Amino acid sequence: MYDFITGKYIGLNQVEDDFALFGMDPIQVREDMERRYAQYKEMSLEVGRDKRRPKEQKKKQKITPEEYEKIAHKHGGITLKEWLKKKVLCLVNFITLILTIW
Repeated sequence: MYDFITGKYIGLNQVEDDFALFGMDPIQVREDMERRYAQYKEMSLEVGRDKRRPKEQKKKQKITPEEYEKIAHKHGGITLKEWLKKKVLCLVNFITLILTIW
């Protein structure tokens, strides 16, 4: 398959061979492919990339736990350890309150 945006071949198109195997009219298949090609070309030119291929995902930078802790404190947030300590303390206080009532 020819990518008209980059000007490179990105794969082989075997549609005509496959449809001939199923007994379809090759002229009809070519007309359908030309119409589809024009639609893809129009969509791709609007977006600026080839719509027939999936969009390349940007690689995410991995952050170590230490770097995450620094970022969390820098922006005024609490770390996971601090949050868990608060939740455990609240849970302990709740349990002691229930036990004293009983």
